[in-house]
Amino acid sequence: MNQELAIGITLPTKEVISEVSMNIIDKIRNGEMNPLEAVVKLAAVEKVCEMIREGISEQVLTELGKENGKAVLFGAKIDRKEVGVKWAYNNEAWKAFKAVEDKAVEKRKAVEKIAQNVPEGSELSYTDTDTGEIFSITRGTKTSKTGFAVILAKD
Repeated sequence: MNQELAIGITLPTKEVISEVSMNIIDKIRNGEMNPLEAVVKLAAVEKVCEMIREGISEQVLTELGKENGKAVLFGAKIDRKEVGVKWAYNNEAWKAFKAVEDKAVEKRKAVEKIAQNVPEGSELSYTDTDTGEIFSITRGTKTSKTGFAVILAKD
């Protein structure tokens, strides 16, 4: 089995990437390439790229540190930046508003569940137990998009 992946990108610019992508898309649409084979290979390339980025992150940050956090290579800009910033709030005001929000989310989800099961063309009454307010619930509208999943072999 051929395990070689040919990417064909000579210069990493958006224009070249777009051109290479369109060439591959055209080959698939014209029947010159098997779309299932292509999507499995793409999934593999994506995983390889993800693993490489994670594996060399420390070295890349070290090199950027030597360049004051910025570098340009092949016309591409590489910048050091904060990613995944999280804040923790531990004050009374935040906790009070979060409790109200959580209760509202819980009620909304309950209404969504009911709306998913209302028979087509029917209407149900819903009473908010906290306020006594009465609402009508009709069947929700379901939309979906068909896609695919690629699960790579472990071996």
